[in-house]
Amino acid sequence: LTGVLGIECFDSDQFIVDTPLGFLHIHGRDLSIKSLDLNEKILSISGEVDHLSYLQSVVVGKRKRKQSLLGRILK
Repeated sequence: LTGVLGIECFDSDQFIVDTPLGFLHIHGRDLSIKSLDLNEKILSISGEVDHLSYLQSVVVGKRKRKQSLLGRILK
């Protein structure tokens, strides 16, 4: 994945990745971080990915990320 700003949380079944378009939810099995370069904004994940979706709104810690502009337009 490119454009990665950070990883909010992850385990072997899911990742929540912070991107310029919002939080990306990656769901699958046996997921793990293969490599992460935040300077280059690149994340590589190994495992079986079942689906990817952007979250409309998520509260992580004390931050709340709103739905992206494109998401609001296409609503």
